[in-house]
Amino acid sequence: MLTRDIPKQFHVERDFGYKNLIVSGCSFTYNNADSVAVTWPYYLRDIGNFDEVYDCSLPGAGNTHIKNSIISCLDNNPHLLGDQSLLLVCWSGNNRDDHIVSPKALGEYPFEYYYADGASLALSGGADGNGNLKDDTIISKLRICKDTKSRAWENYIAIRSLYTYLSYMQIKFVFFEYRDHNLPARDRSFDLTKYLESHTKKLYNDMIHKWSTDIYSYSIRRDMLMGDDFHPNPDAHLSYTKEILVPELWKYLGNK
Repeated sequence: MLTRDIPKQFHVERDFGYKNLIVSGCSFTYNNADSVAVTWPYYLRDIGNFDEVYDCSLPGAGNTHIKNSIISCLDNNPHLLGDQSLLLVCWSGNNRDDHIVSPKALGEYPFEYYYADGASLALSGGADGNGNLKDDTIISKLRICKDTKSRAWENYIAIRSLYTYLSYMQIKFVFFEYRDHNLPARDRSFDLTKYLESHTKKLYNDMIHKWSTDIYSYSIRRDMLMGDDFHPNPDAHLSYTKEILVPELWKYLGNK
């Protein structure tokens, strides 16, 4: 879990009535700047009148990390439970593998995440990417044991597990996807519902909220991607927050 001293930049437009905004995701969520807001959680904090962002996201992380990070965050910080917190999960790519390892196993990587002392995130960087372990052959060997179908079920179970946990903990939450998997993208993720049975496909779709457009599609249509032709730029995050996320979240939560 990460709280950061990033000053507020924008006036409140709608008071959602929550103190705490808890988020997790990948680089589409993580604020990749130390002193200024550049992604939607901090823009939503300002515009929606939240006091603090508790950010469990990390660039390159997959959905197993998202599940693990939220559960460890809430179990280690029970004060975040209750009606003063809103939790938003922006699910990541379905082709990524995550593991919990000793910090001693970590190699060089620009970011790190600790679930607790002695428990760190090991990530794969995708089905054909580079991980953050000193010996990357470990993840490479695990990678060959999986295919698209097995990854689809692993991701489904992670999402279903977190949904069940949060429902039991009685915290308000919203699940959504970082992009439309029907669009081509550099990260080569895939639509896991194509590999589920009819009943589990319905369960998945019932768990995932669909905005009128996702942030990736929004950014493509407005030519607001960064130089890597994949990530939305800060202006895209801001306009998406103002035009899509704030009004549609307000309506979804039933605020008046």
